Amino acid sequence: MYSHDGDADEPEWVKTEREQFVEFRDKNRDGKMDKEETRDWILPSDYDHAEAEARHLVYESDQDK
Repeated sequence: MYSHDGDADEPEWVKTEREQFVEFRDKNRDGKMDKEETRDWILPSDYDHAEAEARHLVYESDQDK
């Protein structure tokens, strides 16, 4: 969570997260994430976690490429 604490400018990561929320996460545009939107964010249906982890492990362990 980010708190302004008197800062006039938001850090870049806050701006990026705000854009991500508006453009992708809040699908019904009600200003908050419901159960379905949260599920899609945490476990996207078009993302294969096992394949991504396997690729990551091979990439990190293959020192000579």
